[in-house]
Amino acid sequence: MAIEIKEEEGETSIVGVVLLIASFLILLIVVGGFVYLQFSALPKDAKRITELNTTLATQRSEEAKQIETQAHDIENFVNDFKILFTNRSKLLVFFTAFETWTHPKISYSNFSLNAEAHTATMTGTTTDFKPIIQQMSIFRKQPLITSFEVSDAKASGEGGAVTFNLSLTLSPELFK
Repeated sequence: MAIEIKEEEGETSIVGVVLLIASFLILLIVVGGFVYLQFSALPKDAKRITELNTTLATQRSEEAKQIETQAHDIENFVNDFKILFTNRSKLLVFFTAFETWTHPKISYSNFSLNAEAHTATMTGTTTDFKPIIQQMSIFRKQPLITSFEVSDAKASGEGGAVTFNLSLTLSPELFK
């Protein structure tokens, strides 16, 4: 038969009391450290980081600003190319068709194509007004052109070029 030695229920050991007090002290230190960091040290660091960023921004050289501007321009160019590349099959059909519609004496520039709205705008240049009238006749016969508008036609002096703006509204079937 084994004999068990139990402490009496009213007594607490000194080791237990010391551990309890030590754990409360550690808890208070941890909570106090958290409160200090959260409400005092971190806001000061955040304010200091903001001040340093502001100082850094004012101290940037003109060369760095130009490089940043160039990088944004390149990013925009790449994003535009990405859109063109993903829609290349739709655009290829349009350009192939447009090539057959154009008058040989008219050259086009400042081209803008919106495949979602089914519109194209551009600036045309030719030697006189006769090719413009012939171009309009060609457009009227095309079933894939819903409507077109020629505007701002002007001659640039004697024997000079005639420039005009052209806006096409295209059939949605062209972009499928």
